[in-house]
Formats: sequence, structure tokens, C-alpha cells
Amino acid sequence: MKLSLRTFAVALACGAALSMMAGCVSEKKLKDAEQRMDNLRQVGVPDSLLTEAQVLIVQARTDKKLGNGMGAKANYDSAMSIVAKAEARFSASTAEIKPTVETLRKSLGDKKSAFTGTILKEADSLLAVVDSYIQGNKWPEAKAKVMEADTAFMSLEKSTRLAQELRPKLLGTWSGSQAIKEDGANAVEKKSFSFGADGKVQIVEERTGLTNPGLKEDWKFESWGTYDLVGDTILLFINREKCDKQVYMALKESGAKKEWVKTEKPPYDSTITGGRKDRFITFEYVKDNFKKK
Repeated sequence: MKLSLRTFAVALACGAALSMMAGCVSEKKLKDAEQRMDNLRQVGVPDSLLTEAQVLIVQARTDKKLGNGMGAKANYDSAMSIVAKAEARFSASTAEIKPTVETLRKSLGDKKSAFTGTILKEADSLLAVVDSYIQGNKWPEAKAKVMEADTAFMSLEKSTRLAQELRPKLLGTWSGSQAIKEDGANAVEKKSFSFGADGKVQIVEERTGLTNPGLKEDWKFESWGTYDLVGDTILLFINREKCDKQVYMALKESGAKKEWVKTEKPPYDSTITGGRKDRFITFEYVKDNFKKK
């Protein structure tokens, strides 16, 4: 049988059309591919594993605009092969890591029940980071953070044990005074710390005398708040401060004439916010510098 020239041309055109249809890649498929890559990045798959696939999708989109349907499909298929391997790798990694993370996370939650106060807040902060990665399905990062938290919890447990040992010894009022004699000074500074079983603290601080050759001080401050122990460190959270007196005498010289000029500031009783008066001392410092009543 002989084909006419016209019949052959029609057959060739149909074949080309079928070839283009076979190689057609829709914009929806390209966007879906990009979304799958975004999903992988969001769960922690490194960009280095997806860069080649991203380039292939760009090339596929370019081929599509130029009418090269077969080229677009080839690039799209290659990109999808890379994405599928990355997804499989992530799934395998998750299947291996997830049980370890969940077991250790539960263990840390159980340990946290023994913590209180500042140590509990620190534990909650550490676990919140772990939980954020778990909720984001980022298991490699969750594993790294839960391991860090596990190490930190060992230190928190040690601090808790030491704080429990020292807390009964701390309770009561500790008072002490210090003579200031350096560089021509001749003053006395007194302090007292009262630690209650209810977690409250009262501090009294006062100074009188010559603190340097040109300045005399006479002041007294009282402050109140709460305290906590982290290991042997005493954290003082001050929420009220009262100034009972605040008098200063400055030596003024005018030629051969010397005169003490008095400056007296008004007393006050203020609420303290924002932690601006918070401070810390160690149990060792209290024990070495003060006597307990």
C-alpha cells in the first residue's frame, strides 16, 4: 500500500502532537513539586539535598514556555526522583529518631516534677524548645535539643539537691557589719538578710561615717521581696524598697576655707518592677560575712 504525500504529512503532524501531549507538564505539577520541596525544608531537610531538584523545576518551566514539552517532562521527572529520595530518606530518619526522642522527652518530663521555682522555669524553657521541634515534625533537630536538655537536666538535678540541703540552713536572720578604712575612709556599713520559710526576704542596709576624705554618708535602706536557691546561689527578687534616710556631707574648699555642705534627699517607699533591683549572693558569702541570729 502506498501512502500519499498528504497522508504522510497528516500522520507526521499527529505523531508530533501526540509526542508533545505525552511530554506535557502542567503548571500545577510544577507548583506541587515546589511545595513538596518546601515541606521538606520546613522539617529540616538540608537545602543541599534539594538544590538540584529546584534547578530542574526551573528548567522544566523554561522548557514549557519554549514549547519543549519533552524536555520539560524529562526535567520534571528527574526532579521528582530527587524529591522522592529525599522524602524516603526523611521518613527513614524519622522512623529511627522519633522513638528515641519521645522516650527521652517523657523521661525529662518525669524528672521535671521534682523541680520548683527558678529551676522549674529553666526546665520548662529547655523543654519548650524541644517541643517546638517535635510539633514542627523536625526530628533531627528535636533529637539534638532533647540531648542538650538531658545534659542540662543533670546539672539542674544537682542544683536542686544542693538547694534542698542548704535551704534549712539559710532560714533566719543573718547580720553583719564592715569597717571601711581604706584611702582615708572611716565608716561602718551594716547589713542584714532575713530569709523566711515562706520564700520571702527582707534586707536592711545602712552606712555611716567618712567614706573618703571629701564625703560623709549617713543612709539606711530596707527592701523586701522573695528569694530562691539555685545550687548554692541565692537569687533575690526585690519588689519593694524603702529609704529611711539619705544624708550626704561633701567637703567644699574655697581657698584656705573648708566647709562641709549637707545634702539630704527625701525618704521614699517604692514598688520595684522590672527586676531592676534583683541581685544574687552565694550561701558561702552569707556564711562567711554574717552571723545568724
